[in-house]
Amino acid sequence: AFAPVVQEVARRYQADRRGSTVTVAAQGSNKGVQDLTKAGAAAASGSPAVLTVYDGQPESRAHLSGLSVALSTFAVVVNNQVPLPGLTSTSIRSIYRGDIVNWNQLGGPDLPIRLVSRGADSGTRDVFRSRILDGVGEPALTSQDCLHTSSPRDRVIRCERDDTEGVLSTVATVPGAIGYGELEAAGAVHGLHTLALDGRAPVDGATAGSPPYPFVEIEHAYTYGEPPAGSLVASFRNYLARGSGQDMILAAKGRLPCFSPEGYRQCGEMPGG
Repeated sequence: AFAPVVQEVARRYQADRRGSTVTVAAQGSNKGVQDLTKAGAAAASGSPAVLTVYDGQPESRAHLSGLSVALSTFAVVVNNQVPLPGLTSTSIRSIYRGDIVNWNQLGGPDLPIRLVSRGADSGTRDVFRSRILDGVGEPALTSQDCLHTSSPRDRVIRCERDDTEGVLSTVATVPGAIGYGELEAAGAVHGLHTLALDGRAPVDGATAGSPPYPFVEIEHAYTYGEPPAGSLVASFRNYLARGSGQDMILAAKGRLPCFSPEGYRQCGEMPGG
């Protein structure tokens, strides 16, 4: 979810600190935490030179040390053949339970609802489950092409894609498709539109207002233990979460840096902030 921002911050950091090298690997948030934990367990002593950014807080974070970096705004998106401007969280949960399988059940066109999701390694999928689905997991994988189920006995059409770009491009081209992703990425794709949730449209600084926009989460930068003072990983983490990296986050649509005055308040009010 946060990889493009981290990549840009890493480029700026290396320009500011000549001779430093920061390698950014874009992968699912859960995979990142697993790799960090393995690297920490294998380290002879101290904290390895590895940092991972996670949407929210992983279920198991023993030995992990984190800093709040930014509040990210996510969006539920639908193919443009579905002209609905918004949905309630209750309706979305009904869709993902399989109680609603055609858009005409919600006042839309006669089109089957096709769920385009992320895989199990995705932190964005975890945020969607916790913030929108009330903690309930998504239905089983039933389709590879996102158009048809693998078995005629399957009630729900649900496919998975490896990354945000895959989800958004599929939603944009598959009639009746619904999915989710980061607000910034969704705004750059033609053929789909974002939905208001419970009457609230996704915007920057999204927790403001009452009721607040629900699909937001804090991005945390995690290390295995506390990195040594003066080390590259400690320096880059502080640059990202407390230094010039916060200015670059502010420039990204759908992100609110936690170390800004408004971000400090909103991140502090979020669970785990």
